Amino acid sequence: MSKHNYDKFSPMAKQPLVVDWAVGSQCNFSCSYCSPEIYNGKTPWHDIDDCKRFLDFIHTNICKPDDQYILFNIHAGEPTLWPHLDEFCTYAKQLDPRNHMRLLTNGTRSTKWWCERTHLIDSVIVSIHHGQSQNEKIADKFNQVYASGMDVSLHLMVDTHAFDTCIESYQYLLENLQGPQLIWKPLRENITKEYLQAYTQDQFETMHSLKSLRRYYKKWHTNPQSQMQWSLQDNTPVIVDIEKDLLITKTNDWQDWYCNIGIESIVVQQLGLIKPGSSCFKSLSYGNISDREYSIPVLPIKCKYKYCGCLTDLQTTKVRDLQPGEQYIDASLSENAYKIATRD
Repeated sequence: MSKHNYDKFSPMAKQPLVVDWAVGSQCNFSCSYCSPEIYNGKTPWHDIDDCKRFLDFIHTNICKPDDQYILFNIHAGEPTLWPHLDEFCTYAKQLDPRNHMRLLTNGTRSTKWWCERTHLIDSVIVSIHHGQSQNEKIADKFNQVYASGMDVSLHLMVDTHAFDTCIESYQYLLENLQGPQLIWKPLRENITKEYLQAYTQDQFETMHSLKSLRRYYKKWHTNPQSQMQWSLQDNTPVIVDIEKDLLITKTNDWQDWYCNIGIESIVVQQLGLIKPGSSCFKSLSYGNISDREYSIPVLPIKCKYKYCGCLTDLQTTKVRDLQPGEQYIDASLSENAYKIATRD
């Protein structure tokens, strides 16, 4: 399916505001395909008072009144090491009990630790890295965590340098998980790079043939993660699987389209910078959570990239064109600068 056959790419159902928040850079892993600044511990944890002030702002100014809750993607490093994690989750839940707290984690905390936090943490995305844990222990732990009431999605990182081992682990988990979702993930050479590792054609075909375990979340009534839809020119929706239909076919290209990063999602980076997107417009920020006041333009942004590789950015609405008179953000690729433009 070519993008020239459709006019819109969007989530399959009404979505919450997504806040992608990196709270620091401490991690107990040092994966080769992860950039050192993500795990080297040199960036301090975010100040909890700054966090609460920005939480108040987005709850009041970005969320649609009485209609929209927030899905938090909390990561670091390893977010379970953050001393203020419980306080952060408690405060967000006090603002709106519907707010959904999701951790992106390597899952190394004990089963007991996870099961004691089902009232604070609604769901987890667990990155499974080859050689870091035994398949049997992973399946047993997260079957128990799922049974305790927390939604669990396991993402197995398929590394070209240990491809067969990764596929064997995936097949084991596929047969032994009882509740959690299971999804395979192709890797970029480095998380800061745009393109995938140098998979062979046979490896692409093997990944494409893998079955995924996708289920509706118990605590969050929406479609399984990574499923989106194309809206064709005759308004016929076509379901899209991000991994199979976009990433490994390299069709995740919306250059010159208009993207709803900054409307449907907000990103807080490790240094506290507030950004519309996770991996694009790297020089652009709308301030820092340490600021006392915030100004965030809630408008679509014109895409200037040939590749969209971050899940947070991929899962936002993109349209081929705007109506005449509609405003959008025209941002610089090299400077922290943008202008508000109007579609002719």
